Amino acid sequence: MADINTELVRHLVNRYTHDPHLWCRDGCRDNEGHLCPGALAADLSGGQWAGKPGEEFGDWLHAEPEDDPSLVLHVIHAHHRGRRVLGTRMNLGKDLTLGKLERLLNT
Repeated sequence: MADINTELVRHLVNRYTHDPHLWCRDGCRDNEGHLCPGALAADLSGGQWAGKPGEEFGDWLHAEPEDDPSLVLHVIHAHHRGRRVLGTRMNLGKDLTLGKLERLLNT
């Protein structure tokens, strides 16, 4: 276990003591910019968010090399993987048709 970052802990205590309504009590991050203590610590340390509040990955950060690899999820959207394995730049979303797929065979 790493040593406690007392400076960061003091900052969190000071912030929430002076502004307790900033503490997000339902999840890590809400649409109004409130963060739980862990999320605030990650944010203040320069963490890069993987999504916006309320989005699917809104509570997730991009992993850093120092993060425990057993806690890191490497994800990719199925459409992006599909484009790679099919060898196309075609949009594979809801507008994909059988005709468009068949055209791939004729290119």
